Amino acid sequence: MDVSRKQEDRIELAPESSAGPHGFSLTPGSRKVLLRDSLTLLVLILATIALYVVTSLLFRSFAARRSQLAREFAAKAESALRVGHAEEAIGALRVSLSYDPDNSANRLLFADALAQAHHSEEATNYFITLREAQPADGYINLQLARLARAKGDTSGAIEYYRASSLGNWTGDALTERRKVQLEFADYLIRTHDLRSARSEILIAATNSPETADLDELFGDEFMKADDPNTAVAYYRKAARLEPGRFSALFKAGTIAYGLADYHDSAELLARAVKVAKGAHDPRVAQARALAETSRKILSLTISPATPALQRVEHLRTALPIAKSRLAACLAQIGSGAPPSQSLQLLSGQWHSAAKLIANKIKPEDTASQDALSQLIFDTEIQTAQICGFPTGDDAVLLMLAREGHER
Repeated sequence: MDVSRKQEDRIELAPESSAGPHGFSLTPGSRKVLLRDSLTLLVLILATIALYVVTSLLFRSFAARRSQLAREFAAKAESALRVGHAEEAIGALRVSLSYDPDNSANRLLFADALAQAHHSEEATNYFITLREAQPADGYINLQLARLARAKGDTSGAIEYYRASSLGNWTGDALTERRKVQLEFADYLIRTHDLRSARSEILIAATNSPETADLDELFGDEFMKADDPNTAVAYYRKAARLEPGRFSALFKAGTIAYGLADYHDSAELLARAVKVAKGAHDPRVAQARALAETSRKILSLTISPATPALQRVEHLRTALPIAKSRLAACLAQIGSGAPPSQSLQLLSGQWHSAAKLIANKIKPEDTASQDALSQLIFDTEIQTAQICGFPTGDDAVLLMLAREGHER
């Protein structure tokens, strides 16, 4: 009996004529084992897939949480920087970068926060690291220029400013480069390199669109760089683009006045007063006064550069003014006290010139014109020293006399 049972339990592959191509067929027992093993393998595969899915979901959830925390701390840092709390921003950004160390925007923000908190060395090193990856980045080079400027590194500041002005910018690159060039020019002015400063301003102006606002801005910049002639040219351009622009006309007129270009000064300041239309601006009254002074100067100019006929006409106007000034000064001293030696000498010169003055001054007689001009100037200068600063036409003649002496 035991032998028969063992024979029944035995798994065999019995050869049969109809068993298939290999001549074998599965017994019921072997099929059961094969099915069991297949089910086990399927369960293992399904379990592996399930474990992979769960692991992936957990990993993605963890990564999403890290990204969320990085964004939250970066947002806190930006809010802190907006209100000037740079140290607080630094702490928040350190946490943010620990969750997302490769975030370039947050790395740049961290460098900015270091600079604003006056951690100059750390900020410089951090920006240099960023620059190694983006050597042509305009913003990074600008920040390095400012840091170098703050610690007195002139050569470094110049190098980084130049790189920034030529670098890559997001958004309106033309506007950003112009801002850098003007900031660079301001730095060069502070280092007394006016020639280089003017070159930077000119490059910025050449690469900018022609607008009244920009032309007036460039005029202001050239004035800072001690180039009044070029400044006037840009103020004039601004006034041409916008004829009613009071500020450009006023600036051009006052600079022309300072350059002794009284013709342009009178014309520009008169236009400025006209476009002001009664505006309550103290500069309007100043423009009106300077325009009147410019016209008065033009009517009294007696320099050799003045056309001959005009010079003769101006001499006829100026001579009685100066003579009256001498008389008033003598009267001021008083009849009881003798006049000073210089005034006595002036009186004698006026007496000697009486015949020349009475005769008609000829346009071709430049020697007589020069002598009378010198007499007028000497009178205004010496009476101012003795009797005080004059007013009105005498003040104009005194100014012309001093300008003549300076030349």
